[in-house]
Amino acid sequence: MSFFDDIAAGATPSLEEFVTLLAPQFPLLERLAETGQDPAYHAEGDVFVHTGMVLDECYRILDAEARHFEANERLAFVLGALFHDIAKPITTRRQLFDDGERIVAPRHADRGRSRIAPNLLGLDLPHDVVAQVLAIVGHHHDPKRLVRKERPARSYRRLSRLAPLSLLYTFELADMRGRICDDRDAQLELLQFFRLYAEEAGVWETNDPYEGWAEVILEGTGGCDPATQSFILAQALRSVEAGVIATPHEEVARSYVYRDAYPELVLLCGPSGSGKSTWIAQHGNGARLVSLDDLREELTGRRSDQRRNGEVVQLAKERLREGLRAKERTIWDATSLNRELRGNIITLALDYHARVKLVTFLMPEDQLRQRNRDREHHVPEEVLTRQLERFDLPYADEAHEVCCIGVDGETIDIITPV
Repeated sequence: MSFFDDIAAGATPSLEEFVTLLAPQFPLLERLAETGQDPAYHAEGDVFVHTGMVLDECYRILDAEARHFEANERLAFVLGALFHDIAKPITTRRQLFDDGERIVAPRHADRGRSRIAPNLLGLDLPHDVVAQVLAIVGHHHDPKRLVRKERPARSYRRLSRLAPLSLLYTFELADMRGRICDDRDAQLELLQFFRLYAEEAGVWETNDPYEGWAEVILEGTGGCDPATQSFILAQALRSVEAGVIATPHEEVARSYVYRDAYPELVLLCGPSGSGKSTWIAQHGNGARLVSLDDLREELTGRRSDQRRNGEVVQLAKERLREGLRAKERTIWDATSLNRELRGNIITLALDYHARVKLVTFLMPEDQLRQRNRDREHHVPEEVLTRQLERFDLPYADEAHEVCCIGVDGETIDIITPV
């Protein structure tokens, strides 16, 4: 049995063992001990100490068997504890507040999720384990945040699409018990409220928070092809989570505006050399292609010339609009690593009632670097490093469809863990 098989079967390795084994793939693990935390919220000490305490709490929960864990779920639970604060070494800073200076680590959950995703694939873990680990790391602050901000039931529905709520809740119990702070009891109480509100919303333990919605869409759009019906359902989920509608019947009525003819945007996301061009050659099928590299060559004579990027992006947007107005299938070929920037492109497409598919290309870093070196239009190693550092792994609700493509061009389901 492998190291990870042993954990799934009940082994309880120490944090030191994890660091020794996994630091080559996840070098931030070696920086946990040098990363301080605010003593008001983490009096136990640095991030390494806290992570070790959380790991121990996870083992206690698993031993208590208060909740049944399947083997893969157990492995995801333990790895979630290991990686939950992995990005604190690169996000921690001091910030001045009204009551004095504090140590903060903004967006460390989101950054951690994005940082570990490529190399998790290199560990040959089952895809459902990878998906659950990413859900724990990326969303471990959300349960208490929803309660503190008094979010409505639709926010709990949204989160249940992105993470298994009972697993997230159980992990957060370990996270809170694995720290020393004056308000720990109050924080644990927030988690109890989170469970109560999730139960009231009907999404506490469900694989389908929108059970029955697909049937309503199918019945109300019987004359449409399956792809259009899938689009209407995806739009219904976006609309209800935005507070625009409350029932699937409302989206059926709203769909008369766009269902007969609509454009499609396929937005590619991935570092240089991750397989976007190969995918276009195989799946382009005559679609309009808007390539930022091609436009740079058109304007400057060199694909790598970044001096006129502003003009390149504006020209690319205009060509995208042309495709959207013509209700064509248009592929946006760029790295699209930053969530905010690709969100601008998605919003533009949504203004034209487009169906948006976000295709992410993901592979272990060592394989990506080798592929980059072997390709005709390779980028310098330092450029690829910067791309990986600023990569924002998409969430399942960023577009109507979000999929992930692995090393051999196969679709891998690691974005949606339920």
